[in-house]
Amino acid sequence: MTNKILVVDDDLVVRRLLKVILEADGYDVTTAKDGAEALDKMRESRPDLVCCDLMMPEIDGFGVIEAMRNDDNLKAVPLIAITAAGRNSYIERALELGANECVLKPFAKNQLLSIVSDVLHEAQLT
Repeated sequence: MTNKILVVDDDLVVRRLLKVILEADGYDVTTAKDGAEALDKMRESRPDLVCCDLMMPEIDGFGVIEAMRNDDNLKAVPLIAITAAGRNSYIERALELGANECVLKPFAKNQLLSIVSDVLHEAQLT
């Protein structure tokens, strides 16, 4: 069975890049342009993993993490936070809220795929 991944980023270029990279590795990828759309899509069809930008208008990545961790149907879905803000405080806050991993932009394709694989594998063990 193919893992379903939801990519959430307000930057169209990044969203498309992530989709292409993940689909080329065999994942079923859906995208959302912001946190509100992401939460709607997750409630319609529960993904196996969420890759979510932290800095977005409306509902940011921190809000997405909080909403997921407070929703009984979504709290077990792993989330990889993606951010261009290399500030440790952002990464620490994302992890404290419940992100499984953080990836800094710009990211290397192989690094991203390795983290996605590791997080999915770990989630299947629990």
